Amino acid sequence: MLNINPEMLQETLKQVDQAIYNHQQWHKDLMRVLICRLPYDHRDVVDDAHRQCRFGQWYYSGAPEGARDHARFIAIESEHERLHHLAARLLQASANKASVSPHDYDNFDNTRDRLILQLQSLRFEIED
Repeated sequence: MLNINPEMLQETLKQVDQAIYNHQQWHKDLMRVLICRLPYDHRDVVDDAHRQCRFGQWYYSGAPEGARDHARFIAIESEHERLHHLAARLLQASANKASVSPHDYDNFDNTRDRLILQLQSLRFEIED
C-alpha cells in the first residue's frame, strides 16, 4: 500500500483524479486532430512527449513521494510513455496524408485502455 498519511492520501486521490481528467482531455484533443485532420501540436511528437503533457508533468514532478515507490504507480510509467510514442506515430501518419493502419490504432487504443486501468486501480487502492 502507499506509504502516505491519510491527509496525503486524500490529496493524492485528488491529484490522480486530476491526472486522469488531464489525460482524457489530451486524448480528446488528439482524436479531434486525427479525425478532423488538423495540425498537431509538435510537443506531441517529440521523444519526451510523455514528460511534457500535463499528466507527465504531474507524474514526474508533482506526484507525492510516497506514491513513487508503489508498484502500480511505477507500472503507469511504461504504459504512459508507450501511449505517447504510439500517438506520435498516428499523428505523423495523418500529417503525411497516410492512412492510420488499424493495427497502429488498435495498439494505441489498447495501450490507452491499459493506462486507464492502471490509473483506476491506483485510485481504488488509495480509496481503500
